[in-house]
Amino acid sequence: MYPRAQAWRAPVVFCLVLVACAALSACGTSSTASSTTRSSARGTTQAIVKGGTAYFAEQPETPPNYIFPLISGAYFTVENTADFQSLLYEPLYWFGDQGKTSIDYSLSVGNAPVYSDHDRVVTITLKHYVWSDGEVVSARDVIFWINLLKANAADWASYVPGGFPDNVV
Repeated sequence: MYPRAQAWRAPVVFCLVLVACAALSACGTSSTASSTTRSSARGTTQAIVKGGTAYFAEQPETPPNYIFPLISGAYFTVENTADFQSLLYEPLYWFGDQGKTSIDYSLSVGNAPVYSDHDRVVTITLKHYVWSDGEVVSARDVIFWINLLKANAADWASYVPGGFPDNVV
């Protein structure tokens, strides 16, 4: 009986070692980065990688299914907005600063706004930030987004009549 009990140990140990090796090999990285870099609003510098495969972790049965940032109520899910689009489109202003309800300007694409003319005019300057293709994010990009929202406010899930973008002239 004792020799039979040990007969199953060798295959089990082999399988455990095989699983451990597979897990450790998954921790490694390999990429061919070019010599150009990209800086983000978060102050980090990343190498731009030509080609390759992008990996995105998600919860089971909850894949993101909408890529455009003007999102209707039908696609307004945590997976699409918080888990996916926040990785694609850096926010002009990053809300929340170490658990407080404020704006974290160090993570934001825009600098702190400057108010003038009795708070009727707001000037926003942008930090140096680039799209994934290397093009600089400009004021035209921000105006395009605001005009897109104005033209499609009824189809935007975050729209509140009288709020943004209605209150922008």
